[in-house]
Amino acid sequence: MRLDLKRWLEGTDRIVKPRIARFKHYDVAAIVHDEVLFESGELMQTEAFTETLPRLSPLILVGRGIADYIVTLDERFIGDPTWQWKVTVKERDIYLPEEQPQGVKLVSTVVHYFGWGYGRKQPTYHLALDPIVFYGKSFGTVWNIKRSMIEELLNWGVTLREFCRVNNLSIRPTNGGISAQFLTDSRFYPEHRRKVPRGINERARENLPGNYYQLFVRDDPTREYQAYYLDQHAAHHYHAERIRFPDANSLYARGRFLDLGDIVFPAPIPEFSGLYCLRIALPEVSGIREFSPLAHNLFESTFDTFVWSSEIHWIQDLGYRIEGVIAAWGSIYPDEGIPKFAKWAQVELERYSNASWLKPILLSTYGVLAAKPRTREMLQRRTRGKGKPASVLTGNNELFGLLVGATGKDKRLEPKIVNVLQRGLIEAATRVESLGYAHYLTHQGYKILSIYADGVIVEDEGSTPLPFLFEPWRLQNHLHHLRFINKQAFVSGEVSKLPGIVDRSILQTVSSHRAVPTKLAYDMLTGKRVKTTAHI
Repeated sequence: MRLDLKRWLEGTDRIVKPRIARFKHYDVAAIVHDEVLFESGELMQTEAFTETLPRLSPLILVGRGIADYIVTLDERFIGDPTWQWKVTVKERDIYLPEEQPQGVKLVSTVVHYFGWGYGRKQPTYHLALDPIVFYGKSFGTVWNIKRSMIEELLNWGVTLREFCRVNNLSIRPTNGGISAQFLTDSRFYPEHRRKVPRGINERARENLPGNYYQLFVRDDPTREYQAYYLDQHAAHHYHAERIRFPDANSLYARGRFLDLGDIVFPAPIPEFSGLYCLRIALPEVSGIREFSPLAHNLFESTFDTFVWSSEIHWIQDLGYRIEGVIAAWGSIYPDEGIPKFAKWAQVELERYSNASWLKPILLSTYGVLAAKPRTREMLQRRTRGKGKPASVLTGNNELFGLLVGATGKDKRLEPKIVNVLQRGLIEAATRVESLGYAHYLTHQGYKILSIYADGVIVEDEGSTPLPFLFEPWRLQNHLHHLRFINKQAFVSGEVSKLPGIVDRSILQTVSSHRAVPTKLAYDMLTGKRVKTTAHI
């Protein structure tokens, strides 16, 4: 891919500033069907709550399918000129085997606020939290439900609010909205820094390692195994604390970074961190390809490929020889913010006993590092400017409003905090850790069944001793009746992993941003397929 210089330089004049603490207290209430439970313990019928709501102080209203309730409010108060709400659409690609090769999207309605304030000097706006939209999975997978659903929803809302209060975070309706604030938190980034050029982010995004999977046996669902499932404890935090990251203020592209031509430098720089395009010579010893992160043709003696600085030591240990550097994207000066965050995150996880509700929030911080450019589109009930009539599906209903914000591909903006190089370095380090441990176990006589993202699955023939575990490795599970569906998915008596395969019971759709005939969407509440039409 050849990129023009303008694209490479885009964003270099934008500055990322430390965030000013913006926590604002809200009381919490939870809604389930015809009942609303307040933080004070008061229980009210939903119909009475709806009538009282315009007179209440700002609340956080927690509920599953909360967007459907906004439709109810909209129908009730549509004649009130001060009634206002704002929603956006959250999208992610999902995998449903029967729909391939068609693309499938999971899209959900994110309610940012609702209330009475349009035209008022002192508006009263309420926040909405939907745990299914927040996490992208069913509530029971992130919260231990012991009491009634309405009590647990209230408890989750209060817990999340208190976490935001302690850390001076603005309460947001998505986990990414909360976790992105850590990247401008003065505890980790006390000084201004330059936004990473968009061209560098694009190059890094093209070469993200992603979760690494490798199956060493046939994907025969009828074949059962007994195995040890070993994984890296807090893998992303562990590596993020130890990796050398490039400093954004001194980050540049070097060498033949536009056309990826011939060798410019003879060898990588030890202090440099980031992404390389290298010319690599194959090792003389055969049989190591299964433990290599590099994809190459065995009939070629040398080849050009992209390599992350966090995996160079491993490919050299395997016997690959670096002939020279064609291009590099990074810096010799270190960034200290992400390691500080990773260390703090591990302390927080320990403090909260590895709470399932907290882990996705902290991990999403690394995810938003690779956030894609997006348009600033939103749907509002009312707007002072021009708005295009549009609607979103909310599960069981449809919400009509005015579409505002910049539209079109050329209007997409990349968030200032995006630094795809940092995300890639973490993924590469996690991949190399798994490959290296699998290589070590093989030489110890163990049979590797699978390398699974941040884990290794080792066959246990009944008398196989547990392998030696060093940091960050631990025994995740002893698996019985293990069956591999494919290199990414397996099931067993103890645990099943089906990455990207979405449970239709949590699918919700509000239609995609554009009408895309090859894209399918599913309703999160009903599980029924819906057509993507010309909605928002």
